[in-house]
Amino acid sequence: MAQSLEDERALMARIGWLYYHQGLTQQDIADRLGLSRVKVLRLLARAREEGIVQIRIDHPSLRFIELEEELRRVFGLQDAVVVPTGETEEQTREALGQFGAMSPERTLEPGDTIGTAWGVTSPGASSACRWRRSTGSPRSSRSPAAG
Repeated sequence: MAQSLEDERALMARIGWLYYHQGLTQQDIADRLGLSRVKVLRLLARAREEGIVQIRIDHPSLRFIELEEELRRVFGLQDAVVVPTGETEEQTREALGQFGAMSPERTLEPGDTIGTAWGVTSPGASSACRWRRSTGSPRSSRSPAAG
């Protein structure tokens, strides 16, 4: 017997609830409802397409993420980081230093050297680099670039 559209939509809602709110895996849901995992996957995708399941991200940093994605798309960048300004110039410099330290942390390998120019945000970047161990000896090194 064919399943009615409303029954199928109710099933999509149930699957969405089990997956997103209860944290069950697609296989757990399939086992519980007597479906294949592929069927669960397809119904989850349809539930999102049809607006039955809506994912909302509500965090102030979202505006930065959207702007970073736009910068990547418009300028063909591999990565972009938008840094929030602080309430004072000092806080803004500190934030720039901390965010500036994040990029090398993701890409540097032990033994790599990074060239930097010296500026007002450099001390913040140096102190924020987690790749410097508590022993004070860096896994990688920083060398001033001049010229």
